[in-house]
Amino acid sequence: MGELPSSGVIGAVRAREMLAQAAIDTQQARGDEVVNLISRSGDAPFVQDFDSLRKALGPGPNTLLTGAASSSPSGAGARWAAAAASAERAWYVVNNQAYTYDHESDYRLETPLVTGTTRGTSGFGFTQVENDLSRAIAADQVVFDSSARAGSNAFTGLDVGIIVAAVIMAAGCAWGLARRLAEYR
Repeated sequence: MGELPSSGVIGAVRAREMLAQAAIDTQQARGDEVVNLISRSGDAPFVQDFDSLRKALGPGPNTLLTGAASSSPSGAGARWAAAAASAERAWYVVNNQAYTYDHESDYRLETPLVTGTTRGTSGFGFTQVENDLSRAIAADQVVFDSSARAGSNAFTGLDVGIIVAAVIMAAGCAWGLARRLAEYR
């Protein structure tokens, strides 16, 4: 029997969990950004929620993106997680500008910055982060699938071995019981 590739499976699972949470948090942050634009309130709880999510996402020590990049068993997964972290930084810069415009009640400049989809807008930055996170998850999924297949192959023939061992055990029990019953006759 082969050895189970547990480190690949565990690393892939950890990385995928962090990447999935990062994708959820990124979507929540984008939602906060858009709802803040709609509310036109300046310093609403949406800004505070965005900042909280930003701290959890990273990049930086003990953040989702940094953790995903470091625990990814796939070189490609780690590279895409790092690319997502870089895209997050760029997105934060645009978002900070949008919140500055919001605070100044300059909705004429804030609206296209938040809703735009061209380079330099929040929509573009969000899409870039989403794409990088999806690629990182897909790369780690490949490692997970490969490790899982290798793990299942490690048990090939085990079922036959267990059946043979059970038959030998049953025969040994029957033989031992027959000897003990013979002593009482």
